[in-house]
Amino acid sequence: MIERENLRGLVVAGGRSKRMGRPKALLEYRDGLPQWKHAAMLLATRCSEVFVSLSAQSIIEVEPPFKTLFDTETDQGPIHAWARASEIAPHCYWLCINCDLPRADIEMIDSLLSSKSDHLARAFMNPETQFADPQCVLLSPDALTRLDDAYRWGMRTPRRFIAELPVHTLEPQRSEWLEGANTPEDFIRIRDSI
Repeated sequence: MIERENLRGLVVAGGRSKRMGRPKALLEYRDGLPQWKHAAMLLATRCSEVFVSLSAQSIIEVEPPFKTLFDTETDQGPIHAWARASEIAPHCYWLCINCDLPRADIEMIDSLLSSKSDHLARAFMNPETQFADPQCVLLSPDALTRLDDAYRWGMRTPRRFIAELPVHTLEPQRSEWLEGANTPEDFIRIRDSI
């Protein structure tokens, strides 16, 4: 397992949430906590520092001990958040999770962290697409080096970036771990089942 002091966490919460109609990071699924905070608290159990990536226009107020990482470019998506994170701690591993995975839990995080691999990244295999899913990924310092280059060359999709890395893919123990909530109907259905 990666040592805590060498592991940083990133909650990617800078999306526009057009289909949802309101910020997905502020949705409350359990315990009256906004989803960004639930994800950050989850990462904080394993990471030495946790950052929340937000757009410059975000209305979310990140509270200590978590730190805010603002996007410096608009509409660049999660890969921009990863690139910004690599600027902060390029020699650390980064555990990155999208804020709209309401069923993410400590078992999910631990399965990524405990898998033995020399690959540059670890991710879950999406059962629907059969590709490595970038919604919850562990990036090594070497992956971050490649990310900086890929971002400068114009690569903007996390899925494509992960596909071009030596990535260790794991079968998710529960398929619902990767189920995102993108619409109000998704939110209600998932909230009512948690």
